[in-house]
Amino acid sequence: MTGGGGFIRSALVQALVEAGNRPRVLDNFLTDRRENLADVLDRIDLIEGDVRDPAVAAGACQGITFVLRQAAIPSVPRSLQDPVSSNEANLSGTLSILVAARDARWA
Repeated sequence: MTGGGGFIRSALVQALVEAGNRPRVLDNFLTDRRENLADVLDRIDLIEGDVRDPAVAAGACQGITFVLRQAAIPSVPRSLQDPVSSNEANLSGTLSILVAARDARWA
């Protein structure tokens, strides 16, 4: 899962753990908080990195079954102030993880 350190997204991580899974969480903690994962840190595989980095995305996708792409910069005001960074994180980040997931599937 990408962006698992967000307030709502960390609840999804918690639900995955409670269902008996050991999710892999990729987050750069730019807008998310590590504290949101404190209760499950020993039951997840945490990768601190940026979803836009092809090497990080590729490593996060190795050996996984599926991807929950949740990472984003979700702030409208922030996207108005800095549209390039929001585009990079939200759109390029999505493409990066999709390519990594595809490549991991066919590796």
